[in-house]
Amino acid sequence: MVKNAFSWRVLVFSWFGLLLHGAWISGLLAGAASLSFGALLPGPISWLLHLSLHVGFAAFTAEIRAWELRLNSASPGPIVMAANPRAALLRLIDQYPAILSRPARAGLEDNTVLPA
Repeated sequence: MVKNAFSWRVLVFSWFGLLLHGAWISGLLAGAASLSFGALLPGPISWLLHLSLHVGFAAFTAEIRAWELRLNSASPGPIVMAANPRAALLRLIDQYPAILSRPARAGLEDNTVLPA
């Protein structure tokens, strides 16, 4: 479940905030870019670029985390809008009750007895 909102943690901590969210690849790539910009560019331009990176990462944290999950072979599920995670889970179960049922084994009926 990825919260689609502005991330204050990423605004304050920038790429380290992405690491705290669990987006390791994105956070380390952003950290490498941020450190190289700081080393290669002069003072005022570097500070302006760092500020814009903080705001950009914070605004697009949900998309960055979703991209990170796709890189880790997670498949996106249905989109559920809610005020908090518990309400989102209730709405998800209400809309898709099959999520709670056990998946059937391929080729077996409900009354089939498996050999020991």
